[in-house]
Amino acid sequence: MGLRTALLVVTVLLAGCVGNPGPAGTVTETKSNATNSTERTVVSNVNETKVVERALNAEKAYVASKLRNASCVESWDTYPIVMDREGTVVNQTTSGLYVDVQQPYAWGNEDIEADSASRATYLVTDNETQRVSGPEIDPC
Repeated sequence: MGLRTALLVVTVLLAGCVGNPGPAGTVTETKSNATNSTERTVVSNVNETKVVERALNAEKAYVASKLRNASCVESWDTYPIVMDREGTVVNQTTSGLYVDVQQPYAWGNEDIEADSASRATYLVTDNETQRVSGPEIDPC
């Protein structure tokens, strides 16, 4: 890849024209002469509703995977029964947006029926939605 092509790709990526609309927004770099360092700032031009929905969908998939693969679970669902499905942007950094989520779920077997909710924090970037904290779900 030539230098011109590489510069074009970087310019397009920084402009937000490639990939999913995401939290990175416009990145501004400022050079400080006093400390000889570069500071990166994210300009807030983010559709928070889409970012929260990405985090909620990722947590729903996480919960479904855990319940589907649990040996003691005979039936399960991720439909909100006793609690609401919730998501809130709690922090924005140059890495992306951090979103706290709550995903209700229910599971059962011949001995027990249970309702609960998972709680986790996700880092949402242009290209990735990553679970960065939250308890494991293990009903067995």
